[in-house]
Amino acid sequence: SSAPAQLIDLKGDPPVALAAFPRSLVPRGEGAFEATAQLPRGGAWELVTTTGIGGTTACPPIPLEATPPPPPVPRLEAEVGAGEAGTVILAIRLKDWPAARPPGALPLRLTALDGSDVRDVAADPVGEAFVTAALRASPGLYAVSLADGSPLRPDPAIVALRPGRSR
Repeated sequence: SSAPAQLIDLKGDPPVALAAFPRSLVPRGEGAFEATAQLPRGGAWELVTTTGIGGTTACPPIPLEATPPPPPVPRLEAEVGAGEAGTVILAIRLKDWPAARPPGALPLRLTALDGSDVRDVAADPVGEAFVTAALRASPGLYAVSLADGSPLRPDPAIVALRPGRSR
């Protein structure tokens, strides 16, 4: 139709999200009606209901308690440095760790992604990181994960080891 649209004033702030739920209200007793809508998050919402053009419109507020975002997923970050005579040194940082930092050495597992090399190494605390002793390893991609059997299983860090070269 080319007729101008009829505008309805909404309460509160200007809308930041709008979604259409083209559903009919279902009668649930004398003067009571019901419809189901799923909202993406908590906050101050309004539900605009209408009986159609020229009919009745209502905008009841629907305040929903906001749920806090989940905590960030713990992860390992690894930096590779060149050691002496074809070795590498790994510096590991614990990101978004939910508990206190481990007090001693951090047990790590290095798993070659393009070979059969699997080894456990220790990384000692140095400043904000944990640093391994110089390692001999074949060049390639490795997954660096925790080796202590901890129930906390962060995603492994993926590193390219190139002994003798800093990366």
